[in-house]
Amino acid sequence: MKTSTKIEEPTRQPSIIHLRDDQYQLTMDELREQTGHKAGLPLTWCPASLQFISYQDGQLHLRNICKQESYLLSLTMKLDGLQVTCNCSDNSNPYCDHIYGALRTLIGTLGECYFKKLLPDGAMELAFKHRFCFDKRESSAGLDVSVRAELQTVFWLDNRIVVTDLPAMLNLPADGPKSTKPFIAQEDKKPGEDAICYLLIVPYYNRFQPFVVPCSGRLNKAQTEIKHFHDFLSVLQKPYDGLLSVAQQELNKTCFAHWQLAEALPGKLIKEGLLQCQTHTWIEILNLWRDLINQLSQQTFVYAYFLGRLEQLKKNKPSKNSAARIAVSTDVPVVTFSLTDKDVYYQFRPEIWINGEAIEEYEADTSFFVSHRNTLYLLGSLRDAAILQWMDQLDGVITVFKEHFAAFEQTILAPVREHYTVTTYKISKP
Repeated sequence: MKTSTKIEEPTRQPSIIHLRDDQYQLTMDELREQTGHKAGLPLTWCPASLQFISYQDGQLHLRNICKQESYLLSLTMKLDGLQVTCNCSDNSNPYCDHIYGALRTLIGTLGECYFKKLLPDGAMELAFKHRFCFDKRESSAGLDVSVRAELQTVFWLDNRIVVTDLPAMLNLPADGPKSTKPFIAQEDKKPGEDAICYLLIVPYYNRFQPFVVPCSGRLNKAQTEIKHFHDFLSVLQKPYDGLLSVAQQELNKTCFAHWQLAEALPGKLIKEGLLQCQTHTWIEILNLWRDLINQLSQQTFVYAYFLGRLEQLKKNKPSKNSAARIAVSTDVPVVTFSLTDKDVYYQFRPEIWINGEAIEEYEADTSFFVSHRNTLYLLGSLRDAAILQWMDQLDGVITVFKEHFAAFEQTILAPVREHYTVTTYKISKP
Protein backbone atom coordinates (compact mmCIF):
# COMPACT_ATOMS: atom_id res chain seq x y z
CA MET A 1 0.00 0.00 0.00
CA LYS A 2 1.32 3.44 -0.92
CA THR A 3 1.03 5.64 2.16
CA SER A 4 1.94 9.28 2.70
CA THR A 5 2.46 10.73 6.18
CA LYS A 6 3.44 14.34 5.48
CA ILE A 7 0.30 16.27 6.30
CA GLU A 8 2.07 19.59 6.57
CA GLU A 9 3.70 19.42 3.15
CA PRO A 10 1.12 18.64 0.44
CA THR A 11 2.54 18.20 -3.04
CA ARG A 12 -0.39 19.88 -4.79
CA GLN A 13 -2.27 23.16 -4.34
CA PRO A 14 -5.42 23.14 -2.17
CA SER A 15 -8.75 22.88 -4.00
CA ILE A 16 -11.84 24.93 -3.12
CA ILE A 17 -15.29 23.36 -3.15
CA HIS A 18 -18.13 25.90 -3.07
CA LEU A 19 -21.03 25.15 -0.73
CA ARG A 20 -24.65 26.20 -0.99
CA ASP A 21 -25.64 29.49 0.69
CA ASP A 22 -25.61 29.72 4.48
CA GLN A 23 -26.63 26.07 4.91
CA TYR A 24 -23.17 24.88 3.80
CA GLN A 25 -24.70 21.99 1.86
CA LEU A 26 -23.02 19.99 -0.87
CA THR A 27 -25.06 17.60 -2.99
CA MET A 28 -23.67 14.80 -5.11
CA ASP A 29 -24.73 16.62 -8.29
CA GLU A 30 -22.96 19.82 -7.19
CA LEU A 31 -19.83 17.80 -6.36
CA ARG A 32 -19.82 16.21 -9.83
CA GLU A 33 -20.35 19.56 -11.52
CA GLN A 34 -17.51 21.29 -9.66
CA THR A 35 -15.01 18.44 -9.97
CA GLY A 36 -15.87 17.44 -13.56
CA HIS A 37 -16.80 13.87 -12.62
CA LYS A 38 -19.94 13.22 -14.64
CA ALA A 39 -22.47 10.63 -13.57
CA GLY A 40 -22.00 7.25 -15.25
CA LEU A 41 -18.26 7.57 -15.87
CA PRO A 42 -16.06 4.74 -14.52
CA LEU A 43 -14.49 5.61 -11.15
CA THR A 44 -10.90 4.69 -10.35
CA TRP A 45 -11.02 5.89 -6.74
CA CYS A 46 -14.44 5.18 -5.36
CA PRO A 47 -15.78 4.24 -2.96
CA ALA A 48 -13.05 5.46 -0.63
CA SER A 49 -12.61 4.47 2.99
CA LEU A 50 -11.67 7.31 5.35
CA GLN A 51 -9.87 7.01 8.68
CA PHE A 52 -9.72 9.82 11.23
CA ILE A 53 -6.19 11.03 12.04
CA SER A 54 -6.57 14.31 13.92
CA TYR A 55 -8.33 17.64 14.21
CA GLN A 56 -6.23 20.70 14.96
CA ASP A 57 -6.29 24.43 14.16
CA GLY A 58 -9.60 24.06 12.28
CA GLN A 59 -8.27 21.28 10.00
CA LEU A 60 -9.72 17.81 9.84
CA HIS A 61 -7.05 15.27 8.78
CA LEU A 62 -8.19 11.97 7.28
CA ARG A 63 -6.46 8.97 5.73
CA ASN A 64 -8.04 8.30 2.32
CA ILE A 65 -7.76 4.63 1.34
CA CYS A 66 -8.81 2.78 -1.81
CA LYS A 67 -7.56 -0.65 -2.84
CA GLN A 68 -3.77 -0.62 -2.30
CA GLU A 69 -3.34 3.16 -2.24
CA SER A 70 -3.54 5.64 0.63
CA TYR A 71 -3.25 9.42 0.74
CA LEU A 72 -3.69 12.08 3.39
CA LEU A 73 -6.58 14.49 3.10
CA SER A 74 -7.15 17.77 4.94
CA LEU A 75 -10.48 19.64 5.12
CA THR A 76 -10.72 23.29 6.25
CA MET A 77 -13.67 25.67 6.06
CA LYS A 78 -12.66 29.01 4.50
CA LEU A 79 -14.63 32.15 3.63
CA ASP A 80 -14.83 31.12 -0.03
CA GLY A 81 -15.74 27.49 0.58
CA LEU A 82 -14.37 24.13 1.70
CA GLN A 83 -10.60 23.92 1.22
CA VAL A 84 -9.51 20.35 0.42
CA THR A 85 -5.87 19.26 0.26
CA CYS A 86 -4.63 15.90 -0.97
CA ASN A 87 -0.93 14.95 -0.80
CA CYS A 88 -0.92 13.06 -4.07
CA SER A 89 1.32 14.24 -6.91
CA ASP A 90 -1.40 14.47 -9.58
CA ASN A 91 -1.41 18.11 -10.73
CA SER A 92 -3.26 17.50 -13.98
CA ASN A 93 -6.63 18.47 -12.47
CA PRO A 94 -7.56 20.90 -9.65
CA TYR A 95 -9.79 18.15 -8.24
CA CYS A 96 -8.00 14.82 -8.20
CA ASP A 97 -9.88 11.52 -8.08
CA HIS A 98 -8.93 11.11 -4.41
CA ILE A 99 -10.68 14.35 -3.43
CA TYR A 100 -13.78 13.41 -5.39
CA GLY A 101 -13.85 9.92 -3.89
CA ALA A 102 -13.43 11.19 -0.33
CA LEU A 103 -16.16 13.85 -0.60
CA ARG A 104 -18.46 11.34 -2.26
CA THR A 105 -18.03 9.03 0.74
CA LEU A 106 -18.64 11.87 3.21
CA ILE A 107 -21.84 13.01 1.47
CA GLY A 108 -23.17 9.49 0.99
CA THR A 109 -22.49 8.43 4.60
CA LEU A 110 -22.74 11.56 6.77
CA GLY A 111 -25.06 13.71 4.65
CA GLU A 112 -25.03 16.85 2.53
CA CYS A 113 -24.90 19.14 5.60
CA TYR A 114 -21.87 17.49 7.22
CA PHE A 115 -19.49 20.26 6.17
CA LYS A 116 -21.29 22.86 8.31
CA LYS A 117 -19.71 21.09 11.29
CA LEU A 118 -16.28 22.27 10.09
CA LEU A 119 -17.09 25.96 10.47
CA PRO A 120 -15.07 28.03 12.97
CA ASP A 121 -16.78 27.55 16.37
CA GLY A 122 -18.79 24.80 14.69
CA ALA A 123 -19.63 21.34 15.98
CA MET A 124 -16.21 19.81 15.23
CA GLU A 125 -14.24 22.52 17.00
CA LEU A 126 -16.64 22.58 19.96
CA ALA A 127 -16.52 18.78 20.25
CA PHE A 128 -12.77 18.88 20.87
CA LYS A 129 -13.01 21.93 23.14
CA HIS A 130 -16.00 20.75 25.23
CA ARG A 131 -15.69 16.98 25.09
CA PHE A 132 -18.37 16.29 27.73
CA CYS A 133 -21.01 17.97 25.55
CA PHE A 134 -20.51 15.91 22.38
CA ASP A 135 -20.36 12.33 21.16
CA LYS A 136 -17.69 11.31 18.62
CA ARG A 137 -18.15 8.39 16.23
CA GLU A 138 -15.45 6.99 13.95
CA SER A 139 -16.45 5.00 10.88
CA SER A 140 -15.39 4.32 7.30
CA ALA A 141 -16.39 7.93 6.61
CA GLY A 142 -13.88 9.37 9.09
CA LEU A 143 -15.23 11.20 12.13
CA ASP A 144 -18.69 12.50 12.96
CA VAL A 145 -19.68 14.50 16.04
CA SER A 146 -23.09 15.20 17.56
CA VAL A 147 -24.44 17.15 20.50
CA ARG A 148 -25.46 15.01 23.45
CA ALA A 149 -29.20 14.62 23.94
CA GLU A 150 -29.35 16.49 27.26
CA LEU A 151 -28.35 19.75 25.52
CA GLN A 152 -31.43 19.42 23.28
CA THR A 153 -31.66 22.27 20.72
CA VAL A 154 -28.34 24.07 20.21
CA PHE A 155 -28.18 27.55 18.71
CA TRP A 156 -25.97 27.81 15.61
CA LEU A 157 -25.77 24.02 15.22
CA ASP A 158 -29.44 23.00 14.99
CA ASN A 159 -31.19 23.77 11.69
CA ARG A 160 -34.59 23.82 13.43
CA ILE A 161 -33.85 27.24 14.93
CA VAL A 162 -35.40 29.48 12.31
CA VAL A 163 -35.46 33.12 13.40
CA THR A 164 -36.36 34.83 10.13
CA ASP A 165 -39.94 35.44 11.33
CA LEU A 166 -39.15 36.13 15.00
CA PRO A 167 -39.75 39.91 14.67
CA ALA A 168 -43.13 39.16 13.09
CA MET A 169 -44.05 36.85 15.98
CA LEU A 170 -42.99 39.43 18.56
CA ASN A 171 -45.03 42.12 16.82
CA LEU A 172 -48.26 40.12 17.05
CA PRO A 173 -51.01 41.63 19.24
CA ALA A 174 -50.11 41.47 22.93
CA ASP A 175 -53.54 42.49 24.25
CA GLY A 176 -55.75 39.89 25.84
CA PRO A 177 -58.70 38.53 23.82
CA LYS A 178 -62.02 40.29 24.22
CA SER A 179 -65.08 38.19 25.09
CA THR A 180 -67.86 38.91 22.60
CA LYS A 181 -70.72 37.30 24.55
CA PRO A 182 -72.33 38.28 27.84
CA PHE A 183 -71.56 36.05 30.80
CA ILE A 184 -74.46 33.71 31.66
CA ALA A 185 -74.41 32.06 35.08
CA GLN A 186 -74.76 28.30 35.21
CA GLU A 187 -78.15 27.08 36.52
CA ASP A 188 -78.39 24.15 38.90
CA LYS A 189 -80.18 21.22 37.26
CA LYS A 190 -81.63 18.27 39.12
CA PRO A 191 -79.19 15.38 38.67
CA GLY A 192 -80.36 12.28 36.82
CA GLU A 193 -78.88 9.24 35.13
CA ASP A 194 -77.43 11.29 32.28
CA ALA A 195 -75.47 14.55 32.19
CA ILE A 196 -74.16 17.05 29.65
CA CYS A 197 -70.40 17.01 29.12
CA TYR A 198 -67.91 18.77 26.84
CA LEU A 199 -65.03 17.21 24.96
CA LEU A 200 -62.00 19.33 24.10
CA ILE A 201 -60.92 17.62 20.88
CA VAL A 202 -57.12 17.40 20.90
CA PRO A 203 -55.78 16.19 17.52
CA TYR A 204 -52.86 13.78 17.39
CA TYR A 205 -49.73 15.43 15.90
CA ASN A 206 -51.59 18.78 15.65
CA ARG A 207 -53.32 17.68 12.45
CA PHE A 208 -55.97 20.38 12.93
CA GLN A 209 -56.90 23.04 15.44
CA PRO A 210 -58.52 21.86 18.70
CA PHE A 211 -62.20 22.59 19.29
CA VAL A 212 -64.98 21.67 21.73
CA VAL A 213 -67.79 19.17 21.04
CA PRO A 214 -70.86 18.96 23.32
CA CYS A 215 -71.90 15.47 24.29
CA SER A 216 -73.90 13.55 26.87
CA GLY A 217 -73.05 10.57 28.99
CA ARG A 218 -74.27 8.16 31.63
CA LEU A 219 -73.27 9.04 35.20
CA ASN A 220 -71.93 6.62 37.80
CA LYS A 221 -73.99 5.90 40.92
CA ALA A 222 -72.27 8.67 42.90
CA GLN A 223 -72.94 11.08 40.01
CA THR A 224 -69.34 12.25 40.18
CA GLU A 225 -68.08 10.90 36.87
CA ILE A 226 -69.20 9.99 33.36
CA LYS A 227 -68.89 6.22 33.18
CA HIS A 228 -69.56 6.07 29.43
CA PHE A 229 -70.37 8.55 26.67
CA HIS A 230 -73.29 8.66 24.25
CA ASP A 231 -72.75 9.80 20.66
CA PHE A 232 -70.48 12.80 20.04
CA LEU A 233 -73.38 15.14 19.23
CA SER A 234 -76.05 13.44 21.32
CA VAL A 235 -77.03 16.79 22.92
CA LEU A 236 -78.79 17.63 19.64
CA GLN A 237 -81.27 14.81 20.21
CA LYS A 238 -84.63 15.63 21.82
CA PRO A 239 -84.29 13.27 24.82
CA TYR A 240 -81.49 15.49 26.15
CA ASP A 241 -83.21 18.87 25.67
CA GLY A 242 -84.28 18.92 29.29
CA LEU A 243 -80.70 18.55 30.51
CA LEU A 244 -79.53 21.77 28.82
CA SER A 245 -79.45 24.98 30.84
CA VAL A 246 -79.68 28.39 29.16
CA ALA A 247 -75.92 28.80 29.63
CA GLN A 248 -75.27 25.43 27.96
CA GLN A 249 -77.52 26.30 25.02
CA GLU A 250 -75.43 29.43 24.41
CA LEU A 251 -72.22 27.48 24.97
CA ASN A 252 -73.26 24.92 22.35
CA LYS A 253 -73.80 27.67 19.77
CA THR A 254 -70.30 29.00 20.45
CA CYS A 255 -68.88 25.47 20.20
CA PHE A 256 -70.33 24.96 16.71
CA ALA A 257 -69.17 28.39 15.47
CA HIS A 258 -65.68 27.68 16.77
CA TRP A 259 -65.63 24.15 15.33
CA GLN A 260 -66.56 25.43 11.86
CA LEU A 261 -63.65 27.89 11.89
CA ALA A 262 -61.10 25.62 13.59
CA GLU A 263 -61.32 22.63 11.25
CA ALA A 264 -60.47 24.85 8.26
CA LEU A 265 -57.22 26.09 9.83
CA PRO A 266 -53.74 24.51 9.87
CA GLY A 267 -52.96 22.48 12.96
CA LYS A 268 -50.11 24.71 14.09
CA LEU A 269 -50.01 28.41 14.67
CA ILE A 270 -46.25 28.37 13.97
CA LYS A 271 -44.41 26.01 11.64
CA GLU A 272 -40.63 26.19 11.14
CA GLY A 273 -40.62 29.65 12.68
CA LEU A 274 -43.27 31.05 10.35
CA LEU A 275 -46.83 32.19 11.10
CA GLN A 276 -49.19 29.81 9.29
CA CYS A 277 -52.15 32.07 8.61
CA GLN A 278 -53.38 35.68 8.55
CA THR A 279 -53.24 37.45 11.91
CA HIS A 280 -56.92 38.46 11.90
CA THR A 281 -57.97 34.80 11.52
CA TRP A 282 -55.99 33.75 14.59
CA ILE A 283 -57.40 36.70 16.55
CA GLU A 284 -60.93 35.63 15.62
CA ILE A 285 -60.41 32.08 16.86
CA LEU A 286 -58.68 33.31 20.03
CA ASN A 287 -61.65 35.54 20.83
CA LEU A 288 -63.97 32.55 20.37
CA TRP A 289 -61.80 30.61 22.79
CA ARG A 290 -62.31 33.35 25.40
CA ASP A 291 -66.07 32.97 25.05
CA LEU A 292 -65.72 29.21 25.43
CA ILE A 293 -63.36 29.32 28.39
CA ASN A 294 -65.64 31.60 30.38
CA GLN A 295 -68.54 29.15 30.01
CA LEU A 296 -66.52 25.90 30.16
CA SER A 297 -65.05 26.96 33.50
CA GLN A 298 -68.57 26.60 34.96
CA GLN A 299 -69.18 23.11 33.57
CA THR A 300 -68.87 20.08 35.83
CA PHE A 301 -67.84 17.52 33.22
CA VAL A 302 -65.10 18.61 30.79
CA TYR A 303 -62.69 16.16 29.15
CA ALA A 304 -59.69 16.34 26.88
CA TYR A 305 -60.38 13.88 24.07
CA PHE A 306 -57.55 12.70 21.80
CA LEU A 307 -58.65 12.19 18.19
CA GLY A 308 -56.87 10.90 15.12
CA ARG A 309 -59.28 11.87 12.30
CA LEU A 310 -62.32 14.13 12.03
CA GLU A 311 -64.30 11.28 10.44
CA GLN A 312 -64.41 9.57 13.83
CA LEU A 313 -66.83 12.25 15.07
CA LYS A 314 -69.50 10.89 12.73
CA LYS A 315 -68.81 7.15 12.89
CA ASN A 316 -67.76 6.41 16.44
CA LYS A 317 -68.86 7.01 20.00
CA PRO A 318 -66.34 8.64 22.34
CA SER A 319 -64.12 6.06 24.00
CA LYS A 320 -63.50 6.46 27.72
CA ASN A 321 -59.89 5.33 27.15
CA SER A 322 -59.25 8.37 24.93
CA ALA A 323 -60.69 10.88 27.40
CA ALA A 324 -59.05 12.58 30.38
CA ARG A 325 -60.98 14.67 32.90
CA ILE A 326 -59.72 18.26 33.05
CA ALA A 327 -60.53 21.50 34.82
CA VAL A 328 -60.78 24.79 32.90
CA SER A 329 -59.45 27.94 34.55
CA THR A 330 -60.05 31.58 33.68
CA ASP A 331 -56.66 32.54 35.18
CA VAL A 332 -54.38 33.97 32.49
CA PRO A 333 -50.76 32.69 32.39
CA VAL A 334 -47.89 35.20 32.26
CA VAL A 335 -45.01 34.29 29.92
CA THR A 336 -41.42 35.21 30.83
CA PHE A 337 -38.00 33.73 29.94
CA SER A 338 -34.94 32.54 31.83
CA LEU A 339 -31.28 32.51 30.76
CA THR A 340 -29.24 30.08 32.86
CA ASP A 341 -25.42 30.19 32.84
CA LYS A 342 -24.10 26.60 32.95
CA ASP A 343 -20.38 27.32 32.69
CA VAL A 344 -19.55 26.66 29.02
CA TYR A 345 -23.05 27.30 27.70
CA TYR A 346 -26.33 29.06 28.47
CA GLN A 347 -29.83 27.61 28.37
CA PHE A 348 -32.72 29.82 27.30
CA ARG A 349 -36.27 28.70 28.08
CA PRO A 350 -39.76 30.12 28.70
CA GLU A 351 -41.28 30.32 32.16
CA ILE A 352 -45.02 30.23 32.90
CA TRP A 353 -46.42 32.11 35.88
CA ILE A 354 -49.98 31.69 37.20
CA ASN A 355 -51.19 33.89 40.04
CA GLY A 356 -47.62 34.95 40.80
CA GLU A 357 -46.22 31.42 40.98
CA ALA A 358 -43.92 29.79 38.43
CA ILE A 359 -45.27 26.39 37.37
CA GLU A 360 -43.21 23.34 36.43
CA GLU A 361 -43.84 20.51 33.97
CA TYR A 362 -46.43 22.27 31.87
CA GLU A 363 -47.44 21.35 28.32
CA ALA A 364 -47.72 23.93 25.55
CA ASP A 365 -47.92 21.86 22.37
CA THR A 366 -51.58 22.78 21.68
CA SER A 367 -52.21 26.18 20.10
CA PHE A 368 -53.27 28.94 22.55
CA PHE A 369 -53.09 26.77 25.67
CA VAL A 370 -50.94 25.78 28.61
CA SER A 371 -51.95 22.74 30.64
CA HIS A 372 -50.69 21.97 34.14
CA ARG A 373 -51.85 19.24 36.51
CA ASN A 374 -54.94 18.50 34.39
CA THR A 375 -55.96 22.16 34.36
CA LEU A 376 -56.30 24.06 31.09
CA TYR A 377 -55.30 27.74 30.84
CA LEU A 378 -55.90 30.01 27.84
CA LEU A 379 -52.88 32.17 27.01
CA GLY A 380 -53.36 35.92 27.26
CA SER A 381 -52.47 37.00 23.73
CA LEU A 382 -51.70 35.91 20.19
CA ARG A 383 -48.05 36.90 20.71
CA ASP A 384 -47.76 34.64 23.78
CA ALA A 385 -49.32 31.75 21.86
CA ALA A 386 -46.97 32.14 18.89
CA ILE A 387 -43.72 32.53 20.84
CA LEU A 388 -44.55 29.69 23.21
CA GLN A 389 -45.47 27.30 20.40
CA TRP A 390 -42.25 28.21 18.57
CA MET A 391 -40.23 27.38 21.69
CA ASP A 392 -42.19 24.15 22.18
CA GLN A 393 -41.19 23.05 18.67
CA LEU A 394 -37.58 23.55 19.79
CA ASP A 395 -38.12 21.15 22.74
CA GLY A 396 -38.76 24.11 25.04
CA VAL A 397 -35.10 25.11 25.44
CA ILE A 398 -32.28 26.63 23.38
CA THR A 399 -28.72 25.81 24.42
CA VAL A 400 -26.16 28.48 23.49
CA PHE A 401 -22.43 27.84 23.68
CA LYS A 402 -20.62 30.95 24.84
CA GLU A 403 -18.74 31.04 21.55
CA HIS A 404 -22.10 31.78 19.86
CA PHE A 405 -23.59 34.07 22.49
CA ALA A 406 -22.98 37.34 20.61
CA ALA A 407 -24.93 36.06 17.58
CA PHE A 408 -27.66 34.64 19.81
CA GLU A 409 -28.01 37.91 21.70
CA GLN A 410 -28.38 39.89 18.49
CA THR A 411 -30.85 37.59 16.71
CA ILE A 412 -32.98 36.20 19.57
CA LEU A 413 -32.23 37.49 23.06
CA ALA A 414 -32.31 41.25 22.40
CA PRO A 415 -35.59 41.17 20.39
CA VAL A 416 -37.26 38.95 23.03
CA ARG A 417 -36.11 41.27 25.84
CA GLU A 418 -37.95 44.16 24.21
CA HIS A 419 -41.26 42.37 24.85
CA TYR A 420 -40.67 39.91 27.71
CA THR A 421 -38.91 39.77 31.05
CA VAL A 422 -35.72 37.67 30.87
CA THR A 423 -34.22 36.55 34.21
CA THR A 424 -30.57 35.42 34.36
CA TYR A 425 -29.48 32.58 36.67
CA LYS A 426 -26.02 31.24 37.45
CA ILE A 427 -25.37 27.54 38.04
CA SER A 428 -21.82 26.65 39.01
CA LYS A 429 -20.03 23.78 37.30
CA PRO A 430 -20.35 20.53 39.36
